[in-house]
Amino acid sequence: MDTDADAPATSLARSATSVLRSIAKTKEARRFLHEEKERIQREYDPCPHFVVATYCDLLEYYPEAESHLLKELESIDRDLIDGAMSCSAYLNAIAQLSEREQDALWLLEKVRLSLKLAEPLGFAPQTETEMVPRVPAEDLSLENFRRQFLLPGRPVVITGLKSRVVPSGRLWDFEYVSKVVGMIQISYYYRRDQQKLFLGDRKIPLKRSDPESAEWAKLELAKEGSVKELLQSEALYLFDWSLPLFCPDLNREFSVPEYFRRDYLKATSEHAMYRNSWPSLFLAPGDRVHSALHVDAFASHFWMFLFQGMKKWTFFRREDLTKLRPVYLDSMDPVFECDVDALGN
Repeated sequence: MDTDADAPATSLARSATSVLRSIAKTKEARRFLHEEKERIQREYDPCPHFVVATYCDLLEYYPEAESHLLKELESIDRDLIDGAMSCSAYLNAIAQLSEREQDALWLLEKVRLSLKLAEPLGFAPQTETEMVPRVPAEDLSLENFRRQFLLPGRPVVITGLKSRVVPSGRLWDFEYVSKVVGMIQISYYYRRDQQKLFLGDRKIPLKRSDPESAEWAKLELAKEGSVKELLQSEALYLFDWSLPLFCPDLNREFSVPEYFRRDYLKATSEHAMYRNSWPSLFLAPGDRVHSALHVDAFASHFWMFLFQGMKKWTFFRREDLTKLRPVYLDSMDPVFECDVDALGN
């Protein structure tokens, strides 16, 4: 059964970012944006450079956008604009800027990334595909992992880690994990004894793949649904769902392998964003779900443990980034317009 077949049309709605991106690419929208940009420049004196730059960004007039942003920020320390500061000095300088100046500086960085990537589009597939090596954990020391894979940025499949990841030996299969995820735990106190009530209708964010999406990895929020809905569908996806924040019972059973315990996000201050976001859970009952080509947040190293089923990864060399048609929309993490399946990999 595929629940999407009977779902209301609203469940297939795209995010505002995706809708605006789609509209902005039409001839009519581009003509309107261009005319508005020209009108603003004619009618306003002095020129509102930041406003004009936002139009240029939408129109992909990146050199013009950069010029307007530099004029908007001409009173700002040039070392701040060029990033020629220590991290602490940079953060202190940013804190002194107005909200508009911060927004303009952020847009300048995004525009400059787009300028750097302004190379001929297209991708020439390599004549040979390099397979990702598979290495048994018993043959891979922490030192060798760092030297052979982490530091060079080489992907690797490490086998034989199940007993380290779930030391209790419990079988984390679809039946067990979905049962725990689907329960809502309500704690209350009576005579100083904590009691727990479990219900099976917890709502979780379910995503879907959408080739026209402008969201990261082309994943759109489909609905807030139940585990039952997820398991009955071939097109829904529980994606990157934090165990520490939302399912502490599973998190207590899970142990991060020694290869991945040096996590800078865990070393941030107690209330910092993302400190407690991982490990996270991915559940995809059907093979119609996938995340499109993407760069992980912060361009960080990423690891995943596969408990059940199969998953296909396709990696590209860092130097091929510009050939994969990256687009920077609302963040410094690009969305890719290249069709990976059409590359013949």
